[in-house]
Amino acid sequence: MHTNLLKKTILMTIISASLAGCGNEGGLDYNFKSDYPVEYSEEPIVLSLDEMSGVISFDLLQGATINGTSANSAENTIFARNFLFTPLNENFVTPQVVVNLPSQPASPFTVSSEDNIMYIDTDAFAESLRMCDTTDVKGATNENGDPIGDGVRDYPQSITYDITYVLDNGFELEAGAVLPTRTIRMTINAISDPVTEVNASDISVALGGVQPMLSSTAPVYACNNNLTYAIEDSAIAEVDTDGNITGINTGETTITVSSVENPELSTTALVTVTSGFNLAITNQDYNDLGAPLGIKSVPTCTNIGIGVEPSINNDELTGAYTYTWTSDNANASFDEEESNGAFGATGRFANTLSVGETANLAVAYNTGYTGTTQGSEINGQTIAVTAEENLSCNPGVSEHPAGFNTDLKLDKVGAPYKEAWVSLASTQLSGGAILLTSQGEDKTVAHQEVWNKQRNWYSATFGLGGASVGKKYKFSVWVKLSQEVTDPITLTQSLTAWVYEGSPTGPGFDLRRSNAGIASAQLKPTTDWQLVELIDEASETSVWTVPSEWNIVTDVFQFWEVNGLSAGQSIILDEASIVEVE
Repeated sequence: MHTNLLKKTILMTIISASLAGCGNEGGLDYNFKSDYPVEYSEEPIVLSLDEMSGVISFDLLQGATINGTSANSAENTIFARNFLFTPLNENFVTPQVVVNLPSQPASPFTVSSEDNIMYIDTDAFAESLRMCDTTDVKGATNENGDPIGDGVRDYPQSITYDITYVLDNGFELEAGAVLPTRTIRMTINAISDPVTEVNASDISVALGGVQPMLSSTAPVYACNNNLTYAIEDSAIAEVDTDGNITGINTGETTITVSSVENPELSTTALVTVTSGFNLAITNQDYNDLGAPLGIKSVPTCTNIGIGVEPSINNDELTGAYTYTWTSDNANASFDEEESNGAFGATGRFANTLSVGETANLAVAYNTGYTGTTQGSEINGQTIAVTAEENLSCNPGVSEHPAGFNTDLKLDKVGAPYKEAWVSLASTQLSGGAILLTSQGEDKTVAHQEVWNKQRNWYSATFGLGGASVGKKYKFSVWVKLSQEVTDPITLTQSLTAWVYEGSPTGPGFDLRRSNAGIASAQLKPTTDWQLVELIDEASETSVWTVPSEWNIVTDVFQFWEVNGLSAGQSIILDEASIVEVE
């Protein structure tokens, strides 16, 4: 791909051929005439530069002569013109530099017409070239339109340009002759990316257990991300050269984490050695290092579910466990403990929190085998939950006078679900539920089919074309299996747009699945109620983004799909939540 980068530059002056041919106009004499041509080698001039080396100047007349004399000493005017920049890596996007005028990106290459000097802003390549970053996620897409690697690094270690131009001093060429082209083969090389920051999070280690330190360097692509570790009190914990911490005695100490490349970059964190038996809240928020934050956002008007898991060091969990649950806010009151099918459980809290209201929920050990750890030594866990608006409970007002015809909360209010569904008046959490029973097919499906963009809330929210594209949402639902299962069961929600950029023209939801919003989760093998927080398959996070291809106003349909149920087995769905992520 050939790109004339200089045409994008507002910092430079390009002398046009018409100006060069003026000779004398308005009293100006450009002295643009010569009895001899400018001569130069056809071999490329090889130029190698390092990024972040400032603004480098290059003499465009370098090595050129006129009648055996250096072109730099010529008395008449010489114009460098007809520039063409060709990056040899066609996938490389030349970075733009910031200039004084707003919204005016400019090339990192500029030319001074006064002295035929080209200036290269090597600092502009700081974010485009990386010595040690081997990331490859761009350049191609899979069958679902998701970006995938193409075998070429997204951030190359160097970029080479062939820069061609001509030198014109006004020598009159023979008819049909053209000025010879001069080439600069310029390579800009990445320099070693240094560490700029060291991060570490507080960590808990069981007595006698080993945990890797939660630490990292920034940026993630730094060439030397090695760290050193030093424990303040080795009687409490020890750490090896790889950052693995061993709990020696219960108590607290600090650890210092430093960069090998730059030891002045360091940070400290708290190390807590706990008893051999511990509890952990499983569905709280975590930071980028994987450390628990003790917080969680929860949707309004649906039950709150907090998961807890026990762990035991140098022993095995066995038997049944129970836990004690408490809340400091009556608007989030404990209701029931639900087994997760193993040793952990979900604490279910009734929820009348208003948007923005917070409650501190706590779980403590009650009964169960704890090995050598006394129950009084087991630390409880607390999580601060903050309510955020659940659009299933507050969907807004439809433009249609009859309102939305969509069963958002799975409470039998709105459009009925199609196919394998039955409404329930009992065994639900609140206000009705839906029951899906397998007929032995690979997939058990229920979906809402409202061919009206105003009455279908999903269409009126996700199908508004450009007004919907880019908005982010997360989804959850309470689920109850009607029987114990041994095979994995997967629950999937699919949001399918009927018309979108590149969509098929024929009928069939399956034809449109490749561009659907699909979020899923594997269910726990329990017949108790379980909170299922769905994971978007495209982003592999809890957040789904309305795709850019949905830029056409369209009908959108919502599906529930269950994989893994045997014939006659069923599942209950209740209290779905939809939260927009700001």
